[in-house]
Amino acid sequence: MELSPEEAEERFRATFDELTDAISRAAEQRVAGLLLPVAGGMVAAGEGMIEATDDVMGAADEITDALEERVPGGFVVNRVVDFALVPGRFGVRVLRIVLRQGPNEV
Repeated sequence: MELSPEEAEERFRATFDELTDAISRAAEQRVAGLLLPVAGGMVAAGEGMIEATDDVMGAADEITDALEERVPGGFVVNRVVDFALVPGRFGVRVLRIVLRQGPNEV
């Protein structure tokens, strides 16, 4: 079954909206669960948040890779999402360095 360009675009937008909603919900759940510890556990919570963020970005990569293979124009979507995640990836690297070095060495 071949779709018209308008139908394909509509289907793509609906699927992409579902994808972004699912990623957002997953990130919210992971981060919310990690924000609960008290100040004494903030380093562990910080490491957990970094891992959760890394997991969400990895999931986004996997999903957009699948979109690239299966959806017309998926290559563009994959590149846009990759570009949008660059600041997050940089932030994760910086936080890892900070947490590894400790408060007196930064």
